[in-house]
Amino acid sequence: MNIIMIAGTNLELYLFSSIACLLKEEEKSFQCKLLLPHVFAKSITPEIRGLYSEIELFEIPSLTPPVSKNPLRMLQNIFDNFRQCLTYRSYIKQTISDADVVCISGFREFFANVMCRQAPKRSRLVALRPANQKVEETAPFVRRPLLSFILNIKNFLFGYSVMDYKWMKGVANRLLAKNYVKYPYHRTILITDHDVGKQDSWYRLPPPFISLQRLYKKEEQEPAILIAGEGTFSYQLLYKKWEDSDQKIYDEFLDYVRNNFQNYKLYFKPKKGQDQDTGRHNLAGIRLLESDLSFEEICLKKNIQKVISIKSMASKVASCFGISSYFLYPLFNLPEEKRKIIEGEHDDIRSIVKVKQLSDLKKEAGSVSNTYDFHALAGLYWKAIAG
Repeated sequence: MNIIMIAGTNLELYLFSSIACLLKEEEKSFQCKLLLPHVFAKSITPEIRGLYSEIELFEIPSLTPPVSKNPLRMLQNIFDNFRQCLTYRSYIKQTISDADVVCISGFREFFANVMCRQAPKRSRLVALRPANQKVEETAPFVRRPLLSFILNIKNFLFGYSVMDYKWMKGVANRLLAKNYVKYPYHRTILITDHDVGKQDSWYRLPPPFISLQRLYKKEEQEPAILIAGEGTFSYQLLYKKWEDSDQKIYDEFLDYVRNNFQNYKLYFKPKKGQDQDTGRHNLAGIRLLESDLSFEEICLKKNIQKVISIKSMASKVASCFGISSYFLYPLFNLPEEKRKIIEGEHDDIRSIVKVKQLSDLKKEAGSVSNTYDFHALAGLYWKAIAG
């Protein structure tokens, strides 16, 4: 069976690598090919490389060209972007021409839409996604017909289907959801820590990441706590601004961690591109990690026992790796509408502790990943993808 996995992000690289590890357990002769964007080439570790028969680097096409105020520059950008799409279409058509199964996680991205149109009819298309569609169903949204029409021009020309776009109401330029008008995937895997099972062509499966623990050796034995930074001060997604009262709550949290977890090594990892925000916090006694370090590799190589954030994806990823994880957002005075959005976005992983008082940080968070042994997980993923 010829299986091709297409990763679009660093997290997806580790997602597919953990699945490849499971599939190899179920079928020793199993081999698959990985397609990965050039920008993540440095993330290919020896442990990951050994899981694939081949890893091929490619350039992800952009749905929209870079914007320029210079008319001639803008025209050139449009031309270059169109040429990029043509190149990718030709590349992906040739690359997956003999694939029996194609797995993709960025399943609604433009490059996935193009892939679905070029896939042979005999190929099984498998989408992997978080089971957090609740936020798309309940969050208030607005439609922007003109912008949707413009975005759908290239979806129509190159993709399998045009998309139904929804923007989050009250949050500037925040895309809430984009869904296929005509759904192209034969099977869909929803990754979650609750209500595991199968319904029709939809599979709800536990996170597969713990399989990678077999491949990586811990570089540190001392237990550690990692605090993940946010884009709070720059993105302003949830706040008009970061108030002094918010800073006081965060400082009290940092003091609590320092005073109550003295036997742990403490790390702070800023959100990528947000290093300047660390200057607002008192990080005395806490080691600062570089923002561009791979969070997944940190989880695998360091002895991280807890990951704490306000609302960061890092807490969710850590929980998928079987690490006790915590959200601090209940401590902050958020508008109820914003709170519901956060809860909807993270509804797929419910084992994360929502900290209502700082003593909750001493609780041990559960993880469904730890309730399935390696062989059981391997069987579930083999059945969903190759069975």
